[in-house]
Amino acid sequence: MTRSAVTLIRAGTLLALLAAVLLIGTEAAPAGATQPPAPPDAAAAHTFVGTIAGAPESARIGVVCDGKSFLVYACSDDKGFNADHAAWFKGASAGDKIEAVNGARTLKATVTADTVSGELRSGDTALTFTAKRCDDHVVAGLYRAEDGDGLFGWVIDEDGFVAGGVQRPNTKGAGVVPNNGVIGGVKAPAGKNGAQVAGQRVQNPAQPPKGKKVKGFSPARRAEFLARIQTKTPQNGNPLLPALIHMVKRFNTGAKPETKVEEAAFAQLRKLPKQAIIDYEKNWEKIPVAVRQRLAGPELAKMDPTKALTVERMGELVKAAGIQPAAKTPRSNTAPTVSQVSIKELRALDTTGEVKDEIFAIYVIGADNQVFTKTTAVLTGIGNGDTRTFAAADRVVFPPAEQPNLTSAGDVLVTATLFEQDNNIGLVKTLVKALVDVVIVTVAIVTAPAGAAAGGFVVPANLLIDQIAAGLPDAQTLDTDTFRATPDGKLLAIGNNNVKSELKFKTAEKKGPGPFDFRLTGLDVRTKK
Repeated sequence: MTRSAVTLIRAGTLLALLAAVLLIGTEAAPAGATQPPAPPDAAAAHTFVGTIAGAPESARIGVVCDGKSFLVYACSDDKGFNADHAAWFKGASAGDKIEAVNGARTLKATVTADTVSGELRSGDTALTFTAKRCDDHVVAGLYRAEDGDGLFGWVIDEDGFVAGGVQRPNTKGAGVVPNNGVIGGVKAPAGKNGAQVAGQRVQNPAQPPKGKKVKGFSPARRAEFLARIQTKTPQNGNPLLPALIHMVKRFNTGAKPETKVEEAAFAQLRKLPKQAIIDYEKNWEKIPVAVRQRLAGPELAKMDPTKALTVERMGELVKAAGIQPAAKTPRSNTAPTVSQVSIKELRALDTTGEVKDEIFAIYVIGADNQVFTKTTAVLTGIGNGDTRTFAAADRVVFPPAEQPNLTSAGDVLVTATLFEQDNNIGLVKTLVKALVDVVIVTVAIVTAPAGAAAGGFVVPANLLIDQIAAGLPDAQTLDTDTFRATPDGKLLAIGNNNVKSELKFKTAEKKGPGPFDFRLTGLDVRTKK
């Protein structure tokens, strides 16, 4: 059975609760007395996001506090609300209480380990709110940026909904920042010089971020990227792509899964913020029709979003893609097996531009009759000549973390793709992995019980990843490379016996993000009998 995406979890919740209990104090309470609610521990900042009662539906409030200081922002997509109520509040915490004044607006709230509840007041109007803790969520939080045009703030909730406001110099109240979609990251409108600043998540309430400059994609650069993907696509397109887009559309309509294929696919899509999947479909539909048809092929026109994708129909698409069930690899008590494959580091010999890159690697791995994915952590601030060593967990490409004792009697095939984006790349990483996993789990159902032949699926996966990137207007792939690790301890190219010592992601072309030159080095394979 295929093992794929690992469910996103919020790390450290139990530790935070224990720390909060310790902060209550050492003095014993009288019998029957109620202990005051515990504020977050002072060792780290915590983030809370919520809605505001009595305000427009789009109104959101974001709170970041660390037990010593706090930063709060309330805003919406409603001009009237932002003019009267949108405001930043900051100050020092007093136990579990936070209070602040900003002009005619006031904030009073109580902080516990899990929530912040309180009141916003503007003049004679009082609004109540409750914000829920969302530490380590892939996107939810309070974001901030500033430039010569003003101070920008955004609150993103766990569904991926974005509310934004801007305080401009010598202007009363706050304006609304147009929502450009959660996938691309929150960005201020381009300034007078055409430059654009993106919001950064607030991590330290006493030292909030100022935002960061982003490159953005010009229409010409976007067209170059789409042209590159079309060149890589076979003449009849990729039959797996229309299946993926169909299931995304079905999921966004709120349809309940009617088949095993949909049950498996929807389980992967539920791991993502709702708005991210909606934005992805919108971005896909913005791609020129001719390009969509070229990428997906003739099967795209045959997909009816009102009808469930059956196992039989998915089987036809898998067959059209040339994917066959796996042949069982015989095992021997004396023959060696692959026990681990690892990649140590990323080297940047030549990066993509003046703004330092943010990059992650996504791997599609095939071993015996299993296919699965893995993504690395995002490597930030990468400039020319930089080398970044992956964390220990990120170095291990095989076996998957959920099957640490898995070995392979046959070759372990690996295809690696680098992704680059200047903003909200963490969400892009999660989204790309989930979409690839949608295809993997549905192919596994069709090819059960043997599973998909790794050689027939892993190598074409780089095409699928490129095509998925077509629906991400601010992200791009930086080429793909592949290798196979053999049971006799060799690292070879797929398709021949040439030795591979590194993976190259390089182009000399000056189109799109080029020229660039990145390497994944420190490839290693371990075997055992």
